[in-house]
Amino acid sequence: MKKFLALLLSAVLFVSLFAFTVSAESTNVALGKKYTAPAPLDGYNASLTDGAKADAIKYSGDVWYGFKSHPTNFSGNLNGERTGSVVIDLEGSYDLTKVSVHTVVNVGAGVTACSVANVYLSDDGETWGDAIALPVAPESEVTTDGIYVIEGAVTGTARFVKVELTMGSLTFLFFDEIEVYGEEASEEPKVPTTV
Repeated sequence: MKKFLALLLSAVLFVSLFAFTVSAESTNVALGKKYTAPAPLDGYNASLTDGAKADAIKYSGDVWYGFKSHPTNFSGNLNGERTGSVVIDLEGSYDLTKVSVHTVVNVGAGVTACSVANVYLSDDGETWGDAIALPVAPESEVTTDGIYVIEGAVTGTARFVKVELTMGSLTFLFFDEIEVYGEEASEEPKVPTTV
């Protein structure tokens, strides 16, 4: 009988631990959410929160979203700047853990690596917290054409997430998905008032 109770207790503890582990995992809370960004380039206007990520370098069928700013004449959709931003409305308050940006590099086609990636958090979409830098490899090290994921830990509670991406030395910066990981924020306990 004692063995049976010990096994039963072990099974209950295992199931409880498993349930806690599953519930503690964060999910992509930006999936399907609305965002604002510079007007997309013709043919380079992939949705940034639909969960679809390219697995190869190809430039048709709305696979990538493009930032463009020519190094000398600054033509493109960034109004002469080399940094563009995407603001995602999570439509609720979330405790965040990580942000991930899916990018591509094709040096021969002028598609550069990202040189700086910063994340900002906000409750109202107007007042932003301090920059949280995502780690990016130096442009000189990103010489092989291919897909690169920029990601890093982001801790804080927010409804709005702004991702600022600065282009390297070439003309285009292409990305096709921004993922924001976290969980729905727990409500602050209400403190009872006394009269």
